[in-house]
Amino acid sequence: MNTFLVLHIVTITPCLVIGPFILFRIKGDRFHKILGRTWATLMLISCILSFGVRSEENLTWLHGLAAFTIYQLLKGICNARNHNMNGHRRNMVGSYIRSLVAFIFTLQPTRFIGGQLFKLFGF
Repeated sequence: MNTFLVLHIVTITPCLVIGPFILFRIKGDRFHKILGRTWATLMLISCILSFGVRSEENLTWLHGLAAFTIYQLLKGICNARNHNMNGHRRNMVGSYIRSLVAFIFTLQPTRFIGGQLFKLFGF
């Protein structure tokens, strides 16, 4: 299995789990900031690693989504530092939603992870 894929899975999985905790709890306290920094760091690393996950050297629309997510994450971090909480919220919620969209599309049987899961469960 591709090393980039393994590292991508290792970094994106906690993002998918941590995301709802950040979204649905009190904002601005110390725990939110710690979880948020952890989540944003893992998301940035995961998005960068995604460029090493490809078949036949081709990039897909999912890589475009990863590039846009990197931009939005960095913009969200700047918004938080500049105390623009509405912009920060939009950027971070959008980044989480994009990660969910990418996750759903990777489960297709024609994609590597989806194909492996379909084989594992006998479909």
